[in-house]
Amino acid sequence: MLAFPRLVGLACASALLVVCIPTRTSLRPTPSERVMSFFSALEVGEWGRAVSFVDSGQTEAFQERAMYTLAAWAEAQHRAPERHPDSDPQDTSAQDSSYKLLLKNYGQTRVPIYPGAPQLAELASRRSGEFLAQHFAALAAIQREGASTIAERVHLESEVIANDTLARVLYRRSPGSTGNESKEALTIHLHRTEGDWYLLLNDEIAPPNLFVEQRLKEQMRRQP
Repeated sequence: MLAFPRLVGLACASALLVVCIPTRTSLRPTPSERVMSFFSALEVGEWGRAVSFVDSGQTEAFQERAMYTLAAWAEAQHRAPERHPDSDPQDTSAQDSSYKLLLKNYGQTRVPIYPGAPQLAELASRRSGEFLAQHFAALAAIQREGASTIAERVHLESEVIANDTLARVLYRRSPGSTGNESKEALTIHLHRTEGDWYLLLNDEIAPPNLFVEQRLKEQMRRQP
């Protein structure tokens, strides 16, 4: 359920009649409204619009984190060509190699899990916002294969504004067709910049390792 915005009373000048009408302190969207707009954009496949609700300071760090995983995956494919092409990477080799070296050696490797199967170097060269949009598209494709959606029946539980710049929104997923109900409320944190609230990424809404997500969905499909 959406939390009501904070209300303030209007000062009344008349000494004979005092009428205080509650109004919003700002016409800008509340944290809850921003979260729902984010999920709505994901639901209809508007990846760029979804990214617009994310804190811009987070997108670059997310790209680096996800690209490191992809580079490790590319290295694993070349070291062990007998692997299934969609197998998830092992972190052990990645820990022993620098990201730049991996990108130099395996930048021409195509990544089939992303739309259009771009090369690793192509993904690395994209702006962080563009990369995140592609990441959302890839995640949605994986979840569609598992008969679920990225924004499957999201219901807001509550909204807490900690201070002028930080807030959190608790939400829950309904079971839908997969029985994928959240047993506990999930949390999205938001940061306010220049008057607007922006989501802070977490592994629930943007898992950096899509190979793990794909493997989990495959395991779910194999279950009786």
